[in-house]
This record gives sequence, structure tokens and C-alpha cells, in this order.
Amino acid sequence: MNFNNSHSPKMTISSDELSFETYVERVAQGIVKYKNEESLVMSIEGEWGSGKTTFINFLVEHIKDIREDEKFKYEFIHFNPWLITNTEQIVKLFFKELQKVILSNSVGAKVKEFKEDFKSFVSFFTPDDISIGIDSTKIKYNIAKKLASESKTLEELKNDINKYLSELNIKIIIVIDDIDRLTDKETEHIFRLVKGVADFYNLIYILSYDKSIVSQSIEKFKSENGQRYLEKIINYPLTIPKAHEVTIKKMLKFEFDNILKNLKNDQNFLNECSTSYEWDILFQVILKYIKTIRDKNQLMNIVSFEYPIIHEDTNIWDFIVLSVIKLKVYPLYEYIKNNPNDFVIQKKNVSKTISEKFHSYEDLLAYLFPNSSVNYATSLRKNRIVDIDYFETYFSFSVSSDKLAYKEYAEIKDKLFSEDFEGYKNNFQKYKTKYNYFLNRLERETSINENAFFNTIKSYTFNKMYLEQIEALGTKNRALLNIDKYLEHIYINDLKLPLKIQIELLVRFKNNISEKMKNKMKEIIQKELKAISFNDFVENKYEVSIIEEFPKFEVSLKTLANQWNIAKIPLTNSQGELLNWWKNNSETE
Repeated sequence: MNFNNSHSPKMTISSDELSFETYVERVAQGIVKYKNEESLVMSIEGEWGSGKTTFINFLVEHIKDIREDEKFKYEFIHFNPWLITNTEQIVKLFFKELQKVILSNSVGAKVKEFKEDFKSFVSFFTPDDISIGIDSTKIKYNIAKKLASESKTLEELKNDINKYLSELNIKIIIVIDDIDRLTDKETEHIFRLVKGVADFYNLIYILSYDKSIVSQSIEKFKSENGQRYLEKIINYPLTIPKAHEVTIKKMLKFEFDNILKNLKNDQNFLNECSTSYEWDILFQVILKYIKTIRDKNQLMNIVSFEYPIIHEDTNIWDFIVLSVIKLKVYPLYEYIKNNPNDFVIQKKNVSKTISEKFHSYEDLLAYLFPNSSVNYATSLRKNRIVDIDYFETYFSFSVSSDKLAYKEYAEIKDKLFSEDFEGYKNNFQKYKTKYNYFLNRLERETSINENAFFNTIKSYTFNKMYLEQIEALGTKNRALLNIDKYLEHIYINDLKLPLKIQIELLVRFKNNISEKMKNKMKEIIQKELKAISFNDFVENKYEVSIIEEFPKFEVSLKTLANQWNIAKIPLTNSQGELLNWWKNNSETE
């Protein structure tokens, strides 16, 4: 099982899936051609998950590869302030990283002087004293004391540092990523550090953040327009290119296919899941919500982990859409889970509660729970969430013990479609409490073979409950099957069916068989009715209700009536209820 780590950006341009390369190359060329000494502040702006860090990684790689101007050597600092616990530590560690890079490129007599100047400069912006209190950390700054103790002013120190950096002929590119993860105070502190404090010569800042989040953060902390504040700080703002819908779709389809191939060996299933029509409908719905690489990765994490657990008893497309709801609209996911009757019972209009609370997500609901106005259902989509027999599986990750799992269904079907009637009979006994689920599902099959039809009819010998389903199977497949052939086999070659069932079969299939077969069945039934004796009823060889069938098949009741008059045997209550009917019918013959 492979997870997509949504916090793991691509590291090299060779893994470019978002077509960043051309854009990255142009930005890299612009940075390399920047020859001015003044610090440059660039921003890489985009919403969470849009690929900002990946873009920066590609940008750094390109800059390292270009090297078109040997005048400057490029050094890189990747600074992650959101990993640091407070603003004082941010400042301290920032200057520590910067000093380390500068000194690694320094030689000569001026190094000692630079170190002293840099240390003095930094001391103005780091705590003078830190003491740990009971409630919180107490930090004291004493700028006046520092100014009094230093031989150089703050401005003089900064000028000397800039002169030193100017003579080094290096460009230091400082990447500060995920600024939108910082607190309001920390966010403002970073921008002040970059533009007002550490804006030394030959420094190029690349700041990464979601502009809308950072603007709001600035407005909360400084009570001024966040966007205008950023305009003062940023020299060159860049917006991350939006991932093309086609790209996201291609990536999703590729990963979905890999999941399915790892789960199924049945080629027919793979062909079914590769149906472009179904996938096109799916993507029409979900791409409105899955817009970024992070969205894609988070969705794939859900599907790749959860779907394999219940893949045999759920529908892949329904599961994906439900996962989108879980990811993007969790209150709706919870509502569906806790209110199945609002969804699995087909209605022309969704309930008022659903309409009011989740109106914006009608497209997702229409896909999962199609009604008369919007219907995405096709014959390929089985185990759908709208089916009450499978609804709870999508949330409990198992099939209820009183319902039929796919493996059980496949086991029964395998026996049913074989020539092994005894094996099918034993299998039925094993799952007889779930057989109704089996027949309901079997009715949704595109076709059944001749063995299935024959075995199902023969199952009347031990199963009398599902006549309507059997009739539906016969009617559905009458163009494919020779029903006369199988009924003839049962009636003529295998006379083990109870008489009551023989009659029921004739009634059920009389519209699906030839007149010749109908007459044969009628003759066989007539012959058996005539052979019934009064003593057969006394010994319960036949149901008493069979008496009602005598007139229907033009068979006289006089013989039975005479035998009863001779025997003078008391009837049971159920037999007694038919006595008057019997006598009346026998007397009118």
C-alpha cells in the first residue's frame, strides 16, 4: 500500500508532473541576470497544495545548472521558521545560518572584523537577557545600553557588513517557505526581518506563502491593509501556475488504475473499470473539488488505504465521490453516515434539511443518490451506496454478518452457474438466510447461463420462497434460453418435484413457453391429480390446498368424495375447512 505524502514536494525537474519547467526556467534566468547589489525580495504565491515548494525546488535546481555568469557564486539557505517555537529563536537562528554561509566563503584579514561587526549588529535584535518565569518566558531588551557600549552605530555596522558582502562576489539565495503556517506575530516579524533588518547586499529572498492567508494575518496583527503591506515588501511577486484540470485528471486516473490492478485479477473487471464513460462522469463531478496536487494526494491517501479493505463490497466510483465529501465537506459525510433513510430511499426531491445545509454540493449527492431528475446510474455500477444492503459497508469497512458479502455471492454464483446441482444445493443450505440478497443481486446481472436457469428452477425442490425472482430470471432470459427444454427435462425426465410446485411452475412460466410444452405439463399434472387417493391426504402426502387445483385442471373430485364417505375418517381442522367446498364441487360435477 503506497501513500501520497501531501507534504513531500517533488525534488527534481525530471519528476515535473505539473508542467512547471518552462516557467521555472524563465524565473531562474531572471534571478541569475539580476546583478544589482541591493537585496531582492521575491514571492512564490499560491494556495495550499498548489506546488509552491516543488516550484522552489525546481527553481533552485535550474539556478545551480545555469551558472552563466561566473562573476557570482550562488549559495542557498533554506530557512523554515514554522519549525521554530518563538520569534526570538527565529531571529537568532536566521542570523546564525546567514553568518555560517558568509564565513564559509570568506578569507583574508577582514574576516575577524566582519565577525565582530556582524555579532554587534545581531545583538541589537536578540534578547539582552532571558529569564524563565513561573507563567512564561521573560525576555528583556536593552537597546540604549547596547548603543552606549558600541563604538559604531547600527547604521555604520550595516554599511560595513554590506561593503564586506559586496566584495565577496556571492549571491546568497534565502528560501523561506510556508510563511502562511506562522502566527500573525511571527508572520509580520519575518517580513520586517527580510525588508527592514537583514536586507543586506547580494541577498535574494524567495518567500513562499498563500497570499490570502498572509494578508489576513498582517491585517489582524497590524490593523492595516495586508495586500498593500506586501506590496511594500515584495519586489517581484510570482503566482504559482495553476495545475491544469487535464493534468490532475490524468494523474488521478493513473493512480486509480494502479489501485485497481493491484486488487483485481479479473480482466473483465479491469475492462469495466476502464470504461471512459464512467470515468468521464466521475471527473465531471470531483474535479470541481480536487484542484491542487495536495487535494489529489489527500484523496488518494483515503482511497488507497480504505478502498482495498472493502473493495469487493463497494462501488469504486461511489467510494471515490464519498471520499471527496469526506475530504472536503466532512459535515455532509457525517450527515450521510448518520441518516441513511434520507438517501437510500429514492425521492424526487431531497429533504429540506439537506437542501438548506448542503445546497452547494447537490452534484455530489446526485451522483451518489440518483433520482428521477439527475441520474448517473448505469448497469456497470454495482454495490452502490444507494443500495441499503451495501450502504453501511462504506462507513463500517465490513459487511454486516446478516448480509451477503461479495465473496459469498461469488461462491453461490459459481455453484449456480455450474452443472453441479448438488453442490449448488449444499451451498444454498449454507447461505439460505442470505439467499434473498443473492437473488436480488443476481437479477442485476446482464445475463445468466443455462446451468443457472436450470439449477434455479430445480431448487424448487428445497426452496419455495422466491418464485417471483425465478420468474423474473426466466422472463429476462427467455430470448437466450430454451425454457421448454429445461421444463421438459424436469417434468418428463425428473418427476421429483412436488405436485404443488409443478403447478406453480406452469402458472409462472405459462407466458414464456410454447403451447406444446404447456399441454405436456398440463397432462402430467392431470395424471398425478387423478392418482391421488383420500388416504394420501390422511397421511399428509399432499397439501390439502391441492384439492382446489382439481377443477382447474378438469379433474373430477367424485372419486375422493366417495373414498371419504366410505372411510368415515375425521378430518383435521384445515381439511374440515375445505369439506363443504369439496362436497359442493364434487356434487356439481
